[in-house]
Amino acid sequence: MATYSWTGDESDNWSDGGNWSPPVAGGPPAGSDVIIATLGSNSIELTRDTPLLDSVTIEQGDNTLDIGNNVLNVSYGGLTLNSGEVTLEGGTLNDSGFVIVESGAAIVGNGVLNVGGVYAGSGVIEASGGVLDLKGTIGPGIKLEIDKSATHSTLKIDGLTTSVDAIALTGANQTLEVGQTGSLAILRAEEAHRGTIQLDGGTLTDSSGIKLDSPATLIGSGNVDAVVNGPGTVKAEGGTLTFDQGVDLQGGVGQFNIDFGSTLAFDGQVGAAHQQPTVEFKDNAGTLDLTQEARGANDFHGQIRDFQSGDKIEVAGATGDKLAFSNGTLEVENASGHVEYKMDIAGNYSASEFQLTEGNGVDTITTDATCFMAGTLIRTPKGDVPVERLSCGDAVVGTDGRVRAATWVGRQTIATRFADPLRVLPIRIRSGALAENVPSRDLLLSPDHAILVEGTLVHAGALVNGTSILRETAVPKIFVYYHVEVDDHALILAEGAPAETFVDNVDRLNFDNWAEHVALFPEGRTIEELPYPRAKAARQVPVHARVKLAERALALRPARRAVA
Repeated sequence: MATYSWTGDESDNWSDGGNWSPPVAGGPPAGSDVIIATLGSNSIELTRDTPLLDSVTIEQGDNTLDIGNNVLNVSYGGLTLNSGEVTLEGGTLNDSGFVIVESGAAIVGNGVLNVGGVYAGSGVIEASGGVLDLKGTIGPGIKLEIDKSATHSTLKIDGLTTSVDAIALTGANQTLEVGQTGSLAILRAEEAHRGTIQLDGGTLTDSSGIKLDSPATLIGSGNVDAVVNGPGTVKAEGGTLTFDQGVDLQGGVGQFNIDFGSTLAFDGQVGAAHQQPTVEFKDNAGTLDLTQEARGANDFHGQIRDFQSGDKIEVAGATGDKLAFSNGTLEVENASGHVEYKMDIAGNYSASEFQLTEGNGVDTITTDATCFMAGTLIRTPKGDVPVERLSCGDAVVGTDGRVRAATWVGRQTIATRFADPLRVLPIRIRSGALAENVPSRDLLLSPDHAILVEGTLVHAGALVNGTSILRETAVPKIFVYYHVEVDDHALILAEGAPAETFVDNVDRLNFDNWAEHVALFPEGRTIEELPYPRAKAARQVPVHARVKLAERALALRPARRAVA
């Protein structure tokens, strides 16, 4: 087995045979031991993938081995950095043995470190200029760092770590990511002042706790086994995000969000008597899981917001449990009337809007309340106003920038018991389903209410695709639609989306207050429709509009992160 030593100049090519002793055409062959021991600052650049070498050692000197976008393949002899640096710019280190990074040495850049054994030593591994994906076991002593320069840098842990030191997160462009197969154990208290901690299904452990300052964020799915405090933002996204220990027990209080179809699970105490973190359902079909909290302990002190039809709150159940709601406080009582769980819910609810379903030791709480009934926001010169608060004469803002006065606000009560669901159930257009941040929140409207999509007035019922635009089924047996009329047929902003005003030229609906309209316009009125084509059925929606909506639907789906 031959050994090759670097003898090249300060900046030279690994593949140049004259840079090695003994000289070897194309650089060291497979099975070689490579030693770089030249004093000074040499930059050794890979210009192609290497064969499988037995070992690579930077013995001394301030030498840099630049892998670039290539692949360095090392066998069981491993990579040893007693000094110097290895840099990557999208490249890969495949090492079936070990990697030793001693004090003063470093591996820096972005790409993949695919190590079959252990990262050992007391040197630095730093993500810079992109994602540095660490696969393998990271031993104690290694210092993990993330560049906080203008370029976004992500350190991704896809292996097992024995306790490492805290990782500084002080820049907005820093991300600490724990992959689906990753398990990161931090030895000292982690403080995220800025940047992002992202979990893709893995586990983050810190026995000394995590402080999440604002504007730092923790996002994703997986397990956080640490006491978490601070005013930062947490978002459950793409699955279940579980906090095994307490959150916001002291100091500032955080903001916890639950994304579409995701679950936020608290297994420990949430907040304290005078510490109320906000738990907000950001989209439909979210779940707040409190099943691991002890019955009767009342350890949940968070304030729940935007709890809507399709969302769920789960607690540990027992036969005979029932709900009580008063003055914004929802309680789960056992069969004897003892309060087992207590939670504050912000919003305009009545006791009859909450339901409790028992099953398999879990009580599931749902609500009949929907965004539409809570108030679809209509743009006015004074800001967004819930539609049910508008009256005749109130000003609304059109998509053309014109301010118009509402000439009438219609109300239509819907009883679902004997009605055709395709004609009466509201259509939920998810936030961002039409364009970026359009609508800005989920928009619920009647199936025949048209939205301007790519130059066509499309009835909401014709937009249903089962993902980003849905037919809402969990609605009260009786609810109310609101319609805004102005002097002409116009487009106004409902949750930021271009929605048509009422026009009675096609179908007259049975309004509760139609007599009011007749009193206002005893001779009737004819309003000319906007000069846009109208699509009442899915087959009438133009192809280019369908393509755009499909692209948006795909963009809104929770990211499916690759399994390492």
